[in-house]
Amino acid sequence: ITGLISGAKAFGEGETITTSAITSNAEDGAVVQTKSGSRYYLEPKTVAGGFFGIGAPTSPKPVTAGSNTQQEIAAKRKEEAEKRRLKAIADRKEAEARRKQEIEEKRQQAEAARKEAEEKRKQAAEERRLQAEAKRQEAEEKRRLAAEEKKQQLAEEAEARKQAAEEKRLEALARAEAKRKEAEEKRKAELEKKQVEKAIGSAKPGATISLGFFNFGQKSEESAQPATTAPKKVSSAPRGVPTLSKWRQNRDGSITGLISGAKAFGEGETIT
Repeated sequence: ITGLISGAKAFGEGETITTSAITSNAEDGAVVQTKSGSRYYLEPKTVAGGFFGIGAPTSPKPVTAGSNTQQEIAAKRKEEAEKRRLKAIADRKEAEARRKQEIEEKRQQAEAARKEAEEKRKQAAEERRLQAEAKRQEAEEKRRLAAEEKKQQLAEEAEARKQAAEEKRLEALARAEAKRKEAEEKRKAELEKKQVEKAIGSAKPGATISLGFFNFGQKSEESAQPATTAPKKVSSAPRGVPTLSKWRQNRDGSITGLISGAKAFGEGETIT
């Protein structure tokens, strides 16, 4: 079919086109369909006037009852076709609007779902980060406390070793000092014993032996001299100093009495 098209978005109003072959007869006021599926309304030629409107009579044709009926039918068909065209356009626009609305709603739903999933992912990531940070801080605190405890333990052990070493050193010094004093006392006792034995062995029978000869109760040779000053008084005999009881002082300054606390004499023996 070749003709002037109108009401088509793909063509200009009044543009001449040629369709593909139609599937039915071509008649005025009919809606035809091409083999490709396109549909067209064939406007009656009497309205447009001639083929493409060319050569149409300029004077009106005689009006007859048959022609009026045919024109009315054509006009009615045209009106119905126009209504259908307008309705199709409105339906198409409405469907397009619904489709766009559905697409927009789906897009918004998808965007909302994406944002919700993203927010959940962020929250889950933040929770994992906080949990990891808490575990890291807990582990760090445990390591710090363990290190502090270990440091304290090492310090206590070092102090204990130091004290033990000091105690051992003091004990060793005390033992050495005790041994030294014991050896010194033994040496003095042996020396005194030898001196006494020698004196007794060389003394005549009934002779009086002076303690000053053996330095008993004296610290030096100077102390054997007669006292020129008042002696210091004590409540008991100093350690290592023999005691004379029931004593008396002789004219020569010597002392006679009963001795006790002397290894070289018996307890209660009379000496001078």
